[in-house]
Amino acid sequence: MKNGKILIIDDNEDVLFALNLLLEPYVAWLKTIRRVQQEKPEWQAIKLISFGMAGWDEIFMNKLVEVGGWDLLDGIALHPGRGNYTPDYPVVTPWKKYQKPVKGYPYWNYYASIRLANDFIKKHGGNKELYLTEVYALDYPNHSWNDTPRGSAENVVLSYVLAAAEGEKNALYYQLF
Repeated sequence: MKNGKILIIDDNEDVLFALNLLLEPYVAWLKTIRRVQQEKPEWQAIKLISFGMAGWDEIFMNKLVEVGGWDLLDGIALHPGRGNYTPDYPVVTPWKKYQKPVKGYPYWNYYASIRLANDFIKKHGGNKELYLTEVYALDYPNHSWNDTPRGSAENVVLSYVLAAAEGEKNALYYQLF
């Protein structure tokens, strides 16, 4: 429901309305940067990468392609996350049988996010690199969303191994605590 200055998102129609509302200025901003890059030779080597997405958002990316923003990007920033799941969750053989949940923690999983993003990049072309913006494992005490110190170390290493197995070159470690 669109209500004055407040957007209440309660169904798919509202999600698409919000995406259109947000994508128009985002794509305009991308076009402005590309124009400036053409005018200023010293800016031409700078890569233009999407804002970081928390989990793979195929709805947003499809709309970005639809409105012409895809070709303006050199790379895609993805915060693959993983919640309370190991980095290799879900283990699905063969991979193409995996069905992404539409909501909840299983939606936000590390390996599936990377693989879904790579599938999307291959489908839409552009030879874009994926930038994994937050590779981590929480390990501080008294929190529901964490690993043990040993599990945390193992999961960080596993995260990097899986990223390398998928051909990723850009994986940034993140730990706030």
